Amino acid sequence: MASVEAAGSAGGRTGVTFALALIVALAVFRYGHDIVKLAVEAPFIDFGTFYTYTSALLGSANPFDPAELARVDATLGVRHSATPPTFTPPGYLLFVPFTAIPYRAANLAWLALGQGFLLAALLVLRRCVVPAPILGLTGLFVVSMYQPIYEDVALGNLNLTMLVLVVLGMAAHVGRNPVAAALPLSLAVHLKPPYVLLIPFLYWVGSPVVATLTLVLAGAWFGLAVAVFGYQWIGGYVQFLTSSWRWVHSWAKNLSPHAILHRLFGSDGPSVPVEVVSLALALAVALGVMRVTRAAARQGTESALGGWAVALAALPLVSPLTEEHHLVVLLIPLLFVLARADRLRTRSEIALVILAAVLLGSRYSVEAFPAFSRGPASLAYAGKALGAGALAIVAARLTGSAEPRPG
Repeated sequence: MASVEAAGSAGGRTGVTFALALIVALAVFRYGHDIVKLAVEAPFIDFGTFYTYTSALLGSANPFDPAELARVDATLGVRHSATPPTFTPPGYLLFVPFTAIPYRAANLAWLALGQGFLLAALLVLRRCVVPAPILGLTGLFVVSMYQPIYEDVALGNLNLTMLVLVVLGMAAHVGRNPVAAALPLSLAVHLKPPYVLLIPFLYWVGSPVVATLTLVLAGAWFGLAVAVFGYQWIGGYVQFLTSSWRWVHSWAKNLSPHAILHRLFGSDGPSVPVEVVSLALALAVALGVMRVTRAAARQGTESALGGWAVALAALPLVSPLTEEHHLVVLLIPLLFVLARADRLRTRSEIALVILAAVLLGSRYSVEAFPAFSRGPASLAYAGKALGAGALAIVAARLTGSAEPRPG
């Protein structure tokens, strides 16, 4: 009887493994199929923006000057978004090699590079979190279905680059290699300025050498940008930072709590009450992250990974601008939590993980429906922020319950 029960149990495990492997294979095939379709059909308007602004900077034109940018547009004839240059000019150094080849070849090369970055990030992350096989397959399924990746690829944005930079920085920090940690993070803060918050995070968790090196190297990137692009753009960029952000407060594609509050109260521009509430919420999130990660810093590698997961999950909640494709980087905390799913102890924790995976990874948007644009109905926009919050809570619980490293 015992042998029959053992055989049945083994058969059940085999069946579960087969079913999950089949589901993952179907999802991965669907992912590859859709990426090929995007390569053929996607507008890549964000990559067009990067290509155009980089070409302008290389030609000593100021991309913050509409007249000069119009002349560059007339020369290149590249379709791009109307988004202003939202990351610092040193970030455009990444795109200099692409301007040396025709635009269509450049955007296909950018797409291929992004897929390589995704694979590299997943391999490094797998080595960091070491998931059980069945949880690793679950994570791969989530990656294959993760809508922010498709958004990023379709636009030709750079969040897959951000993903690999942050993964490399995190892995090197946890592995106690300061230079290897600071180098990718120093470029990341130029590509997506909200990630500058990782520098005080590094100081807070007891890594002042990594934080200082990140600042120094970020300054070196700035100096290199001046050497390559000249200095004419500096005034335009400062003016942009101080006067060109009104449009993001209630922008439909802005999924941050800051924008959610603006839409809730019907405020299109700066509003003192809304800004005060937004700032209070951001401070509350930051204090929560500080409480969890400071304790984690005194423990081992597992807690250090958890601290990173908490900080990255919370970052969209404190940033004033969060678009769906920005959530690609939240694959790091999401895969960390999925790899530790066997450590979840309560139904509420399991429910929060499922909620986070569904809200962050699924297609979910109400921006095309005017009825949701203002007032209480606009809270429908809060789904992605809710998913990030749920993810941060579970990551914090896993981090708080992690076992200290011996010695």
